[in-house]
Amino acid sequence: AYARDRLGYLVWGGELLGWIPRWGQSVSNTREALDSAEIAAAAANDLAALAAPLFSDQRPQEALNTMLVRDGDRIRGALDALNDEVPRVQRLTNIRWRGPFRRVGSTFNELDGVISQAGEFAEVVSLAQLAYPRLMGFEGEPRYVIAGQNSNEIRPTGGFLGTIGIGTPRNGRLTDTRYAR
Repeated sequence: AYARDRLGYLVWGGELLGWIPRWGQSVSNTREALDSAEIAAAAANDLAALAAPLFSDQRPQEALNTMLVRDGDRIRGALDALNDEVPRVQRLTNIRWRGPFRRVGSTFNELDGVISQAGEFAEVVSLAQLAYPRLMGFEGEPRYVIAGQNSNEIRPTGGFLGTIGIGTPRNGRLTDTRYAR
């Protein structure tokens, strides 16, 4: 909305000046460029707000739980919105922006480099969203083997296995540990 308020004049100006041969293609695509930039900015703003727990005073496991369990669908929705914009951004990147619109072209070049990774990141978030609750003991009680190596006694795996134990996470915290030497 902010971009539309600030740059909305480009739309009617673009329609008025679209017939000028030298700037015609640049000017006639301003509406679509503004729409695409607005969608990308809204999705990026959503992602920044949803990532805020990572930079808060919350414990890391609580922050990850908040992001992946509570807000995971919203994160994927924002990433999907960015991914849906990829074809339009690529098309707008290939336009030869002229005159005062050259900066629009360079902005879309930068945006294309970043936005094209949204689909891959959405897949990672989906997988993490599925695995995280089980791995961290929010769903069931997994058990993990924990091995301690002594790097002063070199072995092919990195060091002598001097300690071995079993750990059980519950609600994101390692609660039950048993070690044997």
